Amino acid sequence: MSDKTRAGIEDAIRAHIADESTNGDMLTGFVVLATSFPSAVIEDGFASYWRVWPKTQPIHITLGLLEQYRSSYYAASSNEEI
Repeated sequence: MSDKTRAGIEDAIRAHIADESTNGDMLTGFVVLATSFPSAVIEDGFASYWRVWPKTQPIHITLGLLEQYRSSYYAASSNEEI
């Protein structure tokens, strides 16, 4: 991924947080996960998986964000409190 594209993703996430936050939250880390299928083989189930995070983000932040999402997802799917 180009530095320009990565910076654009980070800028978009930062702007979204600024728009949605009511108390001045600042972006301190992020992880973006995506999947894609080539249109010619979508029925074959060959997926590509894409991951994006800041180049300087420590691995413990990246893994912590992924674990927080996983915990939240399972709690929400079983109607439990986090």
